[in-house]
Amino acid sequence: MKRLALSILASLAAATALAQSPAGGMFLVATPQLRDPRFAETVVLVLNHGNEGAIGVVVNRPTWVEPEVLFPDVNYFRRYRGVVYFGGPVARTSALFLIRDGNLAEGEPIVDDVYITADVDEIRENLPARTDERVLRVYAGYAGWGPGQLEREISAGDWQVTPASGDLIFTPEPASLWREVHRVAPDMGIVGMPGNRWRALRAARFHYCGRCDSRNARNSLVSLQDGHSSPSASRLPIR
Repeated sequence: MKRLALSILASLAAATALAQSPAGGMFLVATPQLRDPRFAETVVLVLNHGNEGAIGVVVNRPTWVEPEVLFPDVNYFRRYRGVVYFGGPVARTSALFLIRDGNLAEGEPIVDDVYITADVDEIRENLPARTDERVLRVYAGYAGWGPGQLEREISAGDWQVTPASGDLIFTPEPASLWREVHRVAPDMGIVGMPGNRWRALRAARFHYCGRCDSRNARNSLVSLQDGHSSPSASRLPIR
């Protein structure tokens, strides 16, 4: 936990302004006033932001679902040591992969040595067997906003934009990430992340239940077709 807090402090210290515009490679941190239970206490990595809207992936909601549930015919995931993460409410039966590998030639760079892809074959061809969550994370679904929507939510105080980093995205304590950011941010003077008890209690009404979500995911996630790639995810404007 101490290591996670130090990583957060280092990331927040890199901010040059209290309020920043969302951009690829940044974090959206849900503030306690956010009323949407789908995003309560989430940390979202922005993949792309432009005139047509924004897309991102929630990085701090691990489920109990194993990747072989999504890819039952891919032997690679039978040896993978990790779980599927809830990436967002859009296209939950599609998968995105974040890879931390500075030597990976394929994939789209996001921040530091973190790359994103929706191609399972790319995973199998470039990563060694028995890969774990320190190198590869699997996300079911993603988050999306229409033109101007995310800006309005940020202006309303629902999100705080902060720098992301590979260490935070691939933290070994993902379930603690939001709480640690929320705890550290007021001391850093970050706007929109108050530490008073009333706001914390209001956020707790929407506390995420990984067990409930994983049960739903086991019933709803299906194996992806077209060679186990993710057609909807691969068309996302990640660039």
